[in-house]
Amino acid sequence: MVLPRNARVAVVDNVPDEVADLLSVLAKEGVSTLFYKGSSEFPAAPLIGIRLLFLDLELEGFENANDKTKASAAAANLKKLIGPDNGPLVVVLWTNHAEVADLARQYMLQEVKLPLFVVPIDKADCKEGKSFAVEKIKGQISEMLAQSSADCVGLYVNWENAVFDSTVKLSARLSGVADGNGDKWSEIMSRAFYKLYRAECGKNALQTVQEQFVSSCHLYNSGLISNLDAAIAEMRLGVSSKFRLKDSPLGTVEEEEALTSKLNAFLFYDSMAHAAVVPGDVFAVRDVCDRNLVKAVLYDFGAKNDELEELSQSGDICLCKVIITPPCDVANNKRLRVPPKDNDNNSKCVQYERYAWALLVSGDARSHLTSSRGEYAYGFLRRFEFAGKVCDLLVDLYAIGTEVIDANSMDRIFTLKPIPLADIQSKAANQLNRIGICAVK
Repeated sequence: MVLPRNARVAVVDNVPDEVADLLSVLAKEGVSTLFYKGSSEFPAAPLIGIRLLFLDLELEGFENANDKTKASAAAANLKKLIGPDNGPLVVVLWTNHAEVADLARQYMLQEVKLPLFVVPIDKADCKEGKSFAVEKIKGQISEMLAQSSADCVGLYVNWENAVFDSTVKLSARLSGVADGNGDKWSEIMSRAFYKLYRAECGKNALQTVQEQFVSSCHLYNSGLISNLDAAIAEMRLGVSSKFRLKDSPLGTVEEEEALTSKLNAFLFYDSMAHAAVVPGDVFAVRDVCDRNLVKAVLYDFGAKNDELEELSQSGDICLCKVIITPPCDVANNKRLRVPPKDNDNNSKCVQYERYAWALLVSGDARSHLTSSRGEYAYGFLRRFEFAGKVCDLLVDLYAIGTEVIDANSMDRIFTLKPIPLADIQSKAANQLNRIGICAVK
């Protein structure tokens, strides 16, 4: 197993002298390690992002306890130290008693809801003579993970190491645009971040340093992908030689469908809250005064005449507005705007957004709706999970409008990620500018 960098390794042992050599060996490998003598030293907020935890079963006060008590205490310490959003975790239990490790594993799986892999290892098996040996540590962990079919943890560690390396290289490259050091370097970099902010924001002026730096980071982030791709191409997987990616479907159709829908949700949208309206926002339109509008969109997506009334009332169909305002309109302040009213301090400037009507469809309704016209007139996001259901988002590019969108008074359900949004925007531009028939059949 490849060891994680950037302080994603933790060691808990109430006898520092017994693991001092381990910490030293890991440090020589460039692996930053968090060390705790016991639960009294744990941070106030649980850790996240830890991939490897070395945990002693015999912490202070439990040296003479029975196996069940030790196992229960280990699980309680794990829950206190590691947060629920941690992600996959390998726990190395310092023990040569398999039955104690199995008991601890059972308690841990009850206490924490994580992809958790517990591997019992005898300290003596990780040493050459009296000293820890890093290759033996990695070999022991890899062997135990291979036995439990948990090599995918190593894939996570490889990718996260590549991300860490990429950010370090990107920071070094950007910092290199400024000659000198100390105050002069800081002055030049301050100017550099300001220029990045202005390039990102175009004609939109931001007032606070917080807003300006966040804006500059959007452009700064664009340089990360090429560095990350290069780092991934160079990485060497620390997994067993027998490990293969699973190329056959899961046990049941339902399991395979659930995996597909969750992966697509990961690729299609984010649910993070934000105050302003941004391109890609999808708002639910709950109160529809004109049911004919819903029926028209349904008809566009292939609903039959005798189905329109029932489908328009269905709880499996939600009418939505997808914000498709082009990024250049946002950056250069080219959206239609209504200025604030004269002599009215409470009046604010409002901006118009471009949007397309769409249907968020789940349940049996998915089988009723396809497309009745050419694919060029639609944007499709198929088979993704939302609110515990498998859904489709059907965007009708015949129905594009412009209006003031107030995020505070509307129900934002999620925000499309850049790639699916760009696909819908390009189709919308093609539909608006399409000449029509250009050949005879």
